Amino acid sequence: MDFLVSENSKDGKEILIAERNVYRYKLITNNKTKGVMLFAISERGYEENMEKFFNALKNESSRLIETVGNYKLPDIKTK
Repeated sequence: MDFLVSENSKDGKEILIAERNVYRYKLITNNKTKGVMLFAISERGYEENMEKFFNALKNESSRLIETVGNYKLPDIKTK
């Protein structure tokens, strides 16, 4: 899952904070126990670097998705 959340100024004219998140879910099954592991990474831009944040997002949007998708997740053992 790849999504962006933001916080705007009270008048709605400026973006104060923008955060991009990439989530990866993995089903965990161990004997009779089942669960879901969430692996997530975030990048955040603040008012003073918002233009740089959005330019990087525009030019490198697939980089973070590929990094999260290719990351070797650990084996999880439930108790």
